[in-house]
Amino acid sequence: MSTRSMIAFQDADSNFYAVYCHFDGYVFHMGKMLQTYFNSMEKAIELVNEGELRSVDVDKDGNVELEHFVEDFEKREIEYYDSMEDMLNAFRNSDREFIYLWDDDLEGWVYR
Repeated sequence: MSTRSMIAFQDADSNFYAVYCHFDGYVFHMGKMLQTYFNSMEKAIELVNEGELRSVDVDKDGNVELEHFVEDFEKREIEYYDSMEDMLNAFRNSDREFIYLWDDDLEGWVYR
């Protein structure tokens, strides 16, 4: 069984960009991965720009592994929202269990 999540950031114009991640979205995995390996606005943007993810993990040598559903990177979907309300409505109306948002003011991830 998978624990689905949404990973997002807000740009300087108050627009939100997000991606879906299928596996291991629970806080003890995804939360830890985000805080450890994607701990800046630049890294949050890079992660979201990867597009839809199957999983985010670390190999035995400590290297981050991003697994995609498809090999064709042009098919990746990055979600765009005009407001926090729109993004939260999309989250509530999905099968995702966790949402992670990079908060540049806090310099960290917040989740629900």
